[in-house]
Amino acid sequence: MDYGFAKTMVDVLGWDGFLERLNIFFPGKDLFEVSQDWYKDMKYVLKARGSQGDLILYWS
Repeated sequence: MDYGFAKTMVDVLGWDGFLERLNIFFPGKDLFEVSQDWYKDMKYVLKARGSQGDLILYWS
């Protein structure tokens, strides 16, 4: 996922809306929590916890 795109989604949708969008992009994981350190610095990865598996995104 593109870093700028992810940041823009948070800016427009808020953190809850961003999490909802991640659940649409990556169905079946039932994501319920997302890390926020990546938003301040792209050296961090995005980690999202889900009841059916976790998601880790690296930036392109």
